[in-house]
Amino acid sequence: MDHHTFSPPSYDLLREIGRSTGDRAIYYLATAQTSQQKVIISRYLFPENKSDLVASFNHAAILPRLKAIKNEGILAYLDGFSINNSVCFVQEYSDLTHLVISPQTSLQDLYQTIIQILKILASLQSSSSPVFDCHLSPDSIWTDETGKLYLMDFGYAQIGEQLMPLAMAKLGRNSEFFAPENQRNRPLTTKSDLYSLGVTIIYWLLQKDAGKNTTITGSDGSINVAGLIPETVSLEWIEWLEKMAAISPKDRFRDAETALENFQDIYLERSADLQIRPEIISFKANRYGEILSETVTIFNPVPNTNLSGKIYFQDASSRMIERKSNWLTAKPSHFEGNKVDIQLMVDTSKLMA
Repeated sequence: MDHHTFSPPSYDLLREIGRSTGDRAIYYLATAQTSQQKVIISRYLFPENKSDLVASFNHAAILPRLKAIKNEGILAYLDGFSINNSVCFVQEYSDLTHLVISPQTSLQDLYQTIIQILKILASLQSSSSPVFDCHLSPDSIWTDETGKLYLMDFGYAQIGEQLMPLAMAKLGRNSEFFAPENQRNRPLTTKSDLYSLGVTIIYWLLQKDAGKNTTITGSDGSINVAGLIPETVSLEWIEWLEKMAAISPKDRFRDAETALENFQDIYLERSADLQIRPEIISFKANRYGEILSETVTIFNPVPNTNLSGKIYFQDASSRMIERKSNWLTAKPSHFEGNKVDIQLMVDTSKLMA
C-alpha cells in the first residue's frame, strides 16, 4: 500500500520503514505536526468486512494500558487513532531495523539475542497487568545500531483483559507462531509467549523465512524439534527448545523468568561426552615383577560428534604421575573415535615391594 494514500491526522509521514508478514501491520516514520518530534506509527489494517471493528475500537481503554508499559524493549506509546479501515498507534522514535539472523550469525550471538528477548518477556509478565505479545515472530523483533532489541508488533497483544485490534478481530490466527491455546480461543498464560519464541528460534536455526508458506508442525500440531534442529546445536539446547515449543502448556516452562534461568548456563554447541567402562579397575599381583593388564573402553554416546584425546594418569592426590616412571602405561596413549579399547598395564618390577 502506497503511504501517500495514508494521511494520519496531526502527523506528517516521512517514509515506510517496515511491514509484517501478510501486510497486517505497516510501520511509518513520521513527525508530529505540533512538536516536529519524530515518531513511529504502527498501522494495523482490517479487511472491508471488519470495518465495524475499526469504528468501535476503544482507544480510550487501551491507550492508558499501553502508555503504562515501562520496558526497555518496548518503545513508549504516545497516541492512537483509527482511520481508513485501520487502527494506528504512535510510539517514540528510535532508529530501528528488523533483526536479521543469517547463516553467518554465530550460536553465541543467537544466544545473546534469546537472552534479551526472554528478559523483555519476563518484564512484561511481571507487571501488575501482564502483557501477552501473543504473536512473537521474526517479523516483530527489531534492533538498533547497538544491538539492543525491541518488540514492535503488538497488534495481537493482550494487556490484562484488553485486546489489541488484530486480536479483537481474530485475523490471521492460523499462523504457527500463535500458541495452540491462542488458536483455540483458550485463556492465555505466561507460557503462551514461550511457545511463540520457541517457534521463532527454530525458524532462525533452520533459516526459514517466516513470510513464506512453510510449516514446521506435524499433522497433530506438534513440533519434532530434535528431528529439525541442525546437528551442531547441543542436546541441552534441543531439550530446552522442546519445552518451549511443547504443544501442551503444562509441558512448557512456567514463565519467561524460568525459561531464562534454564537457558543461561546451557551449552550451545554439541560436544562429545567422554565415558569410561568400567569406571573402576583393580590390579593384583601374585609375584614381584609381574606385568598386569586390564582393558577399559572409552566411548562417546553423543551423535554427530567425534571423541579424541590423550591418556594421562593422576595419583589419589590429583598429582600427575611422571611418565618417566613408566610403571603405568596405556596402549594406545592417543585415541580418536567414539568407541576405543585402551589397554592399561602395570609393571610391578618398577614398584617398590
